Amino acid sequence: NSGSSIKYPDRFKEKERIVYLNGEAYFEVASNTSVPFIVKTSSLNVKATGTKFNVSDYISDLNSEVTLVTGKVFVNELTENNRIKPVSELFPNQHLVLSKQTGTISVQMEDINEYISWKDGKLIFRNKPLSYVVKKIGQVFNVDIELQGSVLQDYRYRATFEDESLTEILKLL
Repeated sequence: NSGSSIKYPDRFKEKERIVYLNGEAYFEVASNTSVPFIVKTSSLNVKATGTKFNVSDYISDLNSEVTLVTGKVFVNELTENNRIKPVSELFPNQHLVLSKQTGTISVQMEDINEYISWKDGKLIFRNKPLSYVVKKIGQVFNVDIELQGSVLQDYRYRATFEDESLTEILKLL
């Protein structure tokens, strides 16, 4: 996704396939149970052996998120002393949110299209606070959007945007 970076070696090691992510990315991983695919972020370590999933972990975000489309993934938290702490095993249509501030974890069955639609040029919001909506729009268009006044922060939106420009979206909001 916009504003994201990914780092990976020229050639993966024999026993593991590791990529480093800052931001958001969607992965379709070829199945290989003997050589797991691992996505490392500043706070997560997501292990897959063949699946489709989304990881969102921008350094500036308060939450780290993993959304599973198909297959199975194992999510681990990276603690302050770089230890790996098992968090959850996800199954299709589950969405995990890890609060970076409190360490609380939530796993829910979700309409996953809301979390992966960005890869197809769509933005889908279902009863999301305006603060979340403008943050996501800002990430996609690589701009900073500032809401003035506390009343607007929690105003809820339900919308789908596809191929609209930033100007059009802001007018619609």
